Amino acid sequence: MPNLEERVAALEGRVQEHAAQMSDIRQANAELRQDIRVVRDEMNRRFDALDGRFVAIDGRFAAIDGRFVAIDGRFVAIDGRFVAIDRRFVAIDGRFAAIDGRFDAIDRRFDSFDRRFDAVEHRFAWLVGLMVTGFLATIGTVAGAFWGVLQTVR
Repeated sequence: MPNLEERVAALEGRVQEHAAQMSDIRQANAELRQDIRVVRDEMNRRFDALDGRFVAIDGRFAAIDGRFVAIDGRFVAIDGRFVAIDRRFVAIDGRFAAIDGRFDAIDRRFDSFDRRFDAVEHRFAWLVGLMVTGFLATIGTVAGAFWGVLQTVR
């Protein structure tokens, strides 16, 4: 049976190993935080690009509104151009259909962002669980070692 000094030395070695493991966990946590920052920055960049697209769409709507005003003026001034104006409405309807298609594409992009966030959220929950488990295992090991020392002292 090892003597007290050998047992204390063994426990000190185990504590140092646990301290090194905690250092590794802290490093991994710091790397994860950096990765999350990168993802956040990328999402902010993409949302800024999306905002720019919405501004462009608003400009297109303003241009279309201006065309409607001009068309209304033509209805009042010249009744003979109904056929030409009907053709213009068909073209404008096509533009609205294209804009609706763009909105559908944007909706699909938002759906893919939601799926990505769900995956990141799941991984984050896993990581937190692993960290808590590691922490509890470390505390349990230290408490068990301390209890063992107390039992040998008695």
